Amino acid sequence: MTTSVLLVDDHEVVRKGIRSLLSLTDDFEVVGEAAGGAEAIELARDLAPDLIVIDLMMPDVDGVEAIRAIKSLSPRSAIAVLTSTDQDDLAFAAIEAGAQSLLFKSMLGDELLATLRRIAAGEAVIHPFVAQRILKAVRRKREPREDPSPA
Repeated sequence: MTTSVLLVDDHEVVRKGIRSLLSLTDDFEVVGEAAGGAEAIELARDLAPDLIVIDLMMPDVDGVEAIRAIKSLSPRSAIAVLTSTDQDDLAFAAIEAGAQSLLFKSMLGDELLATLRRIAAGEAVIHPFVAQRILKAVRRKREPREDPSPA
């Protein structure tokens, strides 16, 4: 079975590189490319791809807003964030918006292919660096807070 893929990144060289990598396999078919969030939303609605690989930092509609809109238009599409930013607020917002995976562009090609296969099979994959920060944030929320008022 072939997984249909929509690539979303404002850098053409990144999109072409991922397209080239995926073209070496029989299990992925790139059905569209978008250079920004607004275009991604339209293509996701029209194509309903199995998998969307999206960056967070884009000039028009950012990745988080695009993910939120895409999940409402194409809820069955798996969304994998592939980014170079390590900003906690963006990573957490992307997951809250509906991304099931968060990966970094520093991944090697074979590692990216294997990870995209796992995501296409329904797994959630979060880079260990981000997963560690998510765990810390969740634990901070669970810690008892000191009462600032005097006794």
